[in-house]
Amino acid sequence: MFRPLLGLSVFAIACGDAAEVTSEATTTTAVSDPVVLMYLDDDCRGSPMMEVNLANHRSMKCSNCWDRCELEQNAPRSYRLTGDGIAVVAWNCVGAFGYDDAGFARGGTFDASKCHSPGGGGTVVLCTSSFEDAHIAEELVPICNLSYANVGITIALSSSVVNALATSCWLILVLLFF
Repeated sequence: MFRPLLGLSVFAIACGDAAEVTSEATTTTAVSDPVVLMYLDDDCRGSPMMEVNLANHRSMKCSNCWDRCELEQNAPRSYRLTGDGIAVVAWNCVGAFGYDDAGFARGGTFDASKCHSPGGGGTVVLCTSSFEDAHIAEELVPICNLSYANVGITIALSSSVVNALATSCWLILVLLFF
């Protein structure tokens, strides 16, 4: 009798985490994801050179970001954000390379209210972005009025991965008791 109860306890703890992941995965996708439109001119006129959904994009050294150097793109001169969130332009390519300074103050913040024209930039990030380099994450804190630096790359789990985890938990339960 003790072994099944112990197994059920371990299962509840392990699968409880999977249930939390399920809840997290379904609530993090916003109805209006932040999409940045990038333009080669200074006033967001004409067709954008590129559109990137920052909620689903990542670079080598950050998540929820787009880096022009990683993709060998021309530097946009102006940006427009659609959807929710606040974006920041890092003057340096901090998504692809290591730098001592991101240059967030030079690139500035912007939201969906208007065109943002810093005249260049290397990386576009959300205020909620995660960074591999702690000092870059810490540089974002005062620009975005954050309480803490978001260090470490996060991995978004697709619903199929979450479903597979939940199915595995149920399979373990069946094997423990039958």
